[in-house]
Amino acid sequence: MTRVSKSDLIYALMLPIFVFYTVPVYIIFNNLNDFEDISAPFTLATLAVTTVVFVGLAFAIAMLIPDNRFGRAVSVVVRYIFFFLMLAGLVFPLTKVAGQIEVSSIPLNTLNLVFVAVGAAVLTFISTTSHASKILLAAIAFVAINAIVGTAIILFTIGPKVVDSIHIASRTKNVFVLSFDGLSRDISMEVLRENPEYASALKDFTFFQNALSSAPATIPSITSELSGIANVKVFETEKNMRETIDPNILITNRLNQAGFVVSTYGPYNGGFEVNARKYSYRTLDTDFTPRQRIDRVVELQQYALARILSGPLVFKRESLDPVISALGFEKTKPSKDNLRSLVEYHKGVDWDRGSLLTMLDVENYIEKMRVDTDRPVAHFVHFLQTHFPVDFDEICGYRSDDAAWFRANQNRTGAKNETKCAFSQYSRFIKRLQELGIYDNSLIIIKSDHGQPVAYNDPDQLESFKVREHPYWGFSRYTPLLGIKNFNTRTDEPTIDNRVAILTDLAKTLCLNALTPAHGCDTYSGYDLLDNLGIPAAAPTHLYLVKDASSTFYLDSQEVIDWPRQPEFYNRFNDMLSSSLLTSALPCSSATDLSHGNTYSNGLTDGATWVAWHEGTTVFIKTRAPNCDAIGASIKLAGTDRDGFSVKMNGSDLSSSARVQTDGKAISIDIPVKNISGGEIVISVQGLTKLIPTSIQFAGSEP
Repeated sequence: MTRVSKSDLIYALMLPIFVFYTVPVYIIFNNLNDFEDISAPFTLATLAVTTVVFVGLAFAIAMLIPDNRFGRAVSVVVRYIFFFLMLAGLVFPLTKVAGQIEVSSIPLNTLNLVFVAVGAAVLTFISTTSHASKILLAAIAFVAINAIVGTAIILFTIGPKVVDSIHIASRTKNVFVLSFDGLSRDISMEVLRENPEYASALKDFTFFQNALSSAPATIPSITSELSGIANVKVFETEKNMRETIDPNILITNRLNQAGFVVSTYGPYNGGFEVNARKYSYRTLDTDFTPRQRIDRVVELQQYALARILSGPLVFKRESLDPVISALGFEKTKPSKDNLRSLVEYHKGVDWDRGSLLTMLDVENYIEKMRVDTDRPVAHFVHFLQTHFPVDFDEICGYRSDDAAWFRANQNRTGAKNETKCAFSQYSRFIKRLQELGIYDNSLIIIKSDHGQPVAYNDPDQLESFKVREHPYWGFSRYTPLLGIKNFNTRTDEPTIDNRVAILTDLAKTLCLNALTPAHGCDTYSGYDLLDNLGIPAAAPTHLYLVKDASSTFYLDSQEVIDWPRQPEFYNRFNDMLSSSLLTSALPCSSATDLSHGNTYSNGLTDGATWVAWHEGTTVFIKTRAPNCDAIGASIKLAGTDRDGFSVKMNGSDLSSSARVQTDGKAISIDIPVKNISGGEIVISVQGLTKLIPTSIQFAGSEP
């Protein structure tokens, strides 16, 4: 005879079933594209075994609950916990969508926490009334239906895919769109200029020096690219976009309908109508060990617990290593030739493990390419091995099993080295097509979807400016790599095209150049980038900007602005975003405050309202000429430098004539002022550490 009622026992046993099976299954079947790399039977079996263990533990504990006032109080608490977790797991998750961050750092959804806490209290109260049996049956049905239906969907949907079409090229006509995540335009162009071997391999390409992406995130960027829709923000959310956009407009489907054998990989799968030729991340090279599959289940359980408990309460992955090893799933001995084995010792961020493993997919894609059809072929592939953070060196060696190396390379130098790795892969891809004899009859696009986050850009250049204080998305995030080689094109060196090219132009470019005869291409906005005719400088396009520092990569957290195609993107972007342009001359009688929120600059200062210099050792102060006959200017800055300052005004070096005073915390610099009547003044100060301007005052006679 048990000491607890049957209903209390059922609630106690449903707890581990819900936590360790129902919620993970719910996460998988609601994110099938993210989990196509898993072994469905192995994953479900592992979740089931884990659940059985905890059900047994829950049963043993339940048998110890005494049949007294204390025991009844414990039973009420168990019911509350169950209802709390049920509501959080299936209705009101306690985590906000936050992008690529550690599980423990995912922000808490406080509004959902209130709903869950109150809802659980109401359901717990009902479970103690005359409606107790009804609420119990409803809870059992709710948990069981989600578990059973989810299991069925996973087993029928996620299965071994025959990896075939993605490796097949045509003897007659090919279109290859090879996209690597997050490669910065400026860094990529430096790598191309500085490495003759890459310039030689890619000599037949036209690279767009002023390439722009309309979006700072992958999905809207690639959707614009495929649809030619310059403003996908009209759909408001990604969900609306997927449900509303006409699949017939997507260039992937247009080529497929025109007789091309089209294959897609990653986000290019969106809207493509041939499921058998859609390949998800980590599905080209799938030789996972049991230990690596266990690690994937552990990752899944982390996100399940974050959903029902919040991120900070989730266990760290390494804390389970001894348990997993004790069960016989030892880590693979690390080998330089086995990336999977090295990743088991990853010292970077946990969420990045899946991204860096697509290195195996891109290598698999290049090595296994073969010619096997006379029908025209098109591949649209987007790989993640270049996604931040930096994990690979310049020769594509994985290095993030070394914590010190990882910390030292999350900067522009690390990003540039990883870009060299990317260019070596682009070069080997070109060589593979030449070996197969299909290079000349191939139209090839090499590109990225957007640039790098703020931290991977030059801190002393505008490329590192933040947009509205967002920690990741700054000016360079909108500048992707873009290079195109047309059919039967041979040149002596890469062509640099200075026209402003938008990734949205690619749909029309492919339509006009890949389809024979081309028809219906007016559907797409933008311009044919392979046509040498000029693109009007005022031709309109759009940019999606984060609303504030907390914005995510989702469309509903961004706003759209009109953007005329113009070169000098960084400077023009800065001018557009600056909210405190000086409209009158400064006085000479008092100091002008340059502190945050009260700036008299065009944004080239830490005090700008909309944009901020990131970790820069150079500050700029731009003003109109003062309303006096100025003979000097006094600038005050916050900083720790004591010497080594470089001071310029309107490009002239005034370092030798500047008078500098500093106490190690604040810096005062007096400089002469010459030949500025009626014009603008741009003063720059470069030190050894970060500097923040606080005020400026002109000295001279009032008019």
